[in-house]
Amino acid sequence: MIVSKKSCKVLVTLIVICLSISIITIGVKTLTPEKPELVKKIERLLNISGEAHFIFIREYYDPLWERKVIWIHWKTPIHNHGIDVKIDAISHEILFYSNNHKRCILLAGSDIKISQNKALEKAKEFILKVSSIPPDFILSNCTMVKVRGCTQEFYYEYLFEWSRIINGISVEGELIRVHLHANTGEVVGYCKIYHGDKPMNSEVRISRDQAISIAKDFIIKKQEALIERGYPFAHLMIKALQTAKVEVKLKYVRFRSIQIEHGAPKGLWLCWIVKFTFTEDFLANKWVKIYVQATTGEVLYASSCK
Repeated sequence: MIVSKKSCKVLVTLIVICLSISIITIGVKTLTPEKPELVKKIERLLNISGEAHFIFIREYYDPLWERKVIWIHWKTPIHNHGIDVKIDAISHEILFYSNNHKRCILLAGSDIKISQNKALEKAKEFILKVSSIPPDFILSNCTMVKVRGCTQEFYYEYLFEWSRIINGISVEGELIRVHLHANTGEVVGYCKIYHGDKPMNSEVRISRDQAISIAKDFIIKKQEALIERGYPFAHLMIKALQTAKVEVKLKYVRFRSIQIEHGAPKGLWLCWIVKFTFTEDFLANKWVKIYVQATTGEVLYASSCK
């Protein structure tokens, strides 16, 4: 069989195009360009404007929720505002919602018409409509936020947050957050992060001062090891540690998958989080966080800004 040079070029071009499509779609699965029934269901549930144009629906693994999620995206003709929803790929529970169309200054006023109590009532109604409030969550934040809108005018949103609390101690990163427009009373933003793990430890045997001492010793030993390996500036970190600003929090911590890949343990741990923020010129505003297990004093993980 004889193949012409022109046919070869066409064949190679087709192969390159196919490979390019495969590379682009690795890790993000576009389900369909048409509007499936799931999208229609979400539009009805969240009262998505009929003016909004459905753009795409995709399935991918999201490291924030540590599971597969389905991401649905719309655009509106007014100011090209985006509307985004993320749901659990299996249960279809809504995990995230942001509606910039309902934030638009042209559709909503800037004056405050909804009281905080009424706004809180509406926020709770929304959560119960799309998900639930776990029994170990409590309302931890009620604030009003001044926001610059799409025409550079300011308007106001209520921000409500519920935090997961175990024995009076909060779980880092597990929350429910609702943004509600103070003029219209419409929910314009929502996020829920909840894993529900049971604690690996719950007794505090290490004091705050002990945790600071353990964290300092950990950093010093790390720097001394670098000095022995010939790193000339490691001693400067030890010096800077003496004047660093120290912040300490007692929290339950569930390390994320990227942290586990770098040595952090799986599970939910009660930790002293000791943060050192450096003030020396060569390290100004750099910080190091040390996670000290509150029962045994073991250093579970260390992180720093880049």
